[in-house]
Amino acid sequence: MKNISDYIIYFAKYPPVETVKKLFVTTTASGSAVLKNQLADTINIIDNIAPNHLVPELAGFYFSDKEEDIATVVKNIESPFLLPIYYESETNALSEDNIRSNNLCAFLVLHHYSPRNKVAGEKLMIDALTESIRKKIITQMVLDKKSCPCLMDLDFSNITKSYVHLYGCIGWLTTFEYNPTGLH
Repeated sequence: MKNISDYIIYFAKYPPVETVKKLFVTTTASGSAVLKNQLADTINIIDNIAPNHLVPELAGFYFSDKEEDIATVVKNIESPFLLPIYYESETNALSEDNIRSNNLCAFLVLHHYSPRNKVAGEKLMIDALTESIRKKIITQMVLDKKSCPCLMDLDFSNITKSYVHLYGCIGWLTTFEYNPTGLH
């Protein structure tokens, strides 16, 4: 993984290009402001890489490094949406001389859901849709691993999948480790 902007740029190819462009034009969240200028130039690259987008079912896309921004913005994002997450590091000190650092990356595929809506089968349909999108993204990531610099350090042998209920949404969190030294 080269840096956070490479990671976000990679995930920006999945939703429709107009959805990604809208993020950079309309958002004021500080997490995206940091990358806004760099990624604005990348929109042209995204247009050329995936003019028809890879997962047309995605209606929204957002990223931020601040939890409060995410909680505020996702209320107004169309569903289902993709939310890539980049963690710098999680360190476990086994002893003074033996420190293990887990570098984690993740993405969420979420859909707005209110248990108060009594639409028959709605939750099952949302679960199936978000899981289908998650599988498409993982499949493409595996295909892209050798040719995409931001994926080369990812360890696909230990992918974790969790069902989540966050921000008034339900969906799937997919987490994987990356090893910046390239040793897997």
